[in-house]
Amino acid sequence: MTGAFDIALDLTENTKIGEGKFREAYAIRDGLCAKVLKSTIVKSYPCGIKIKLPGRLYARAEYFVEDLNRTEMDNYRWLVENIAFEDRKYFGKIHVVIDSKRYGTVLIAERITNADGSTSRDLLHEQTIETEFWEGFDRISEIFMRYAIPHFGLGGGNLVVKKDAESVYPVLIDYKKIGARFFPLQPWIHLPFFAARKVARSMTKIRNEFKPEPISVTPALTDLSHG
Repeated sequence: MTGAFDIALDLTENTKIGEGKFREAYAIRDGLCAKVLKSTIVKSYPCGIKIKLPGRLYARAEYFVEDLNRTEMDNYRWLVENIAFEDRKYFGKIHVVIDSKRYGTVLIAERITNADGSTSRDLLHEQTIETEFWEGFDRISEIFMRYAIPHFGLGGGNLVVKKDAESVYPVLIDYKKIGARFFPLQPWIHLPFFAARKVARSMTKIRNEFKPEPISVTPALTDLSHG
């Protein structure tokens, strides 16, 4: 697909805003970002053995799909069609996937930014997370449960902390791992009840990792004597 997003891409280290296991993300014009598949991926094995694998083939073996970017686009469209309009703010928008001779398929998505124009950081890199963020996090959990969204790729690296002028809330930026096909040896995952339990465990793990419960300190007896 081309059209309005048929633009010349010049992706450099200076415009790189993040990377995952299979892809790299770059800031481009008009508040957008471009996600491209890595050309090669280094796979580590025991005894210090490392092998370079073609990124496209490695992603195909990991996700059981021909084209990771197009699959994510399809997953995003399915998700937003199945949730309420007012809840869409918690899910970073994917605009289109274009073909590039240089980069292969390129996913063009919304670049999540803060009120000051800076790129929002994910939970792995954001040092200050306000309580308000976790209210939005709970809302995302409710959305997944209410609409039976089988998202099995949830983690701190794909939830960003958006700080706009009025509020702070999480935005999900990754939709690759939606669906039960990732667990061929667990056929029960096709059932909504078991899928929901697995998603709920992922959300609980994120909360436990990035929002530890406050430690309750019992006053010493000497302190009580001055009360």
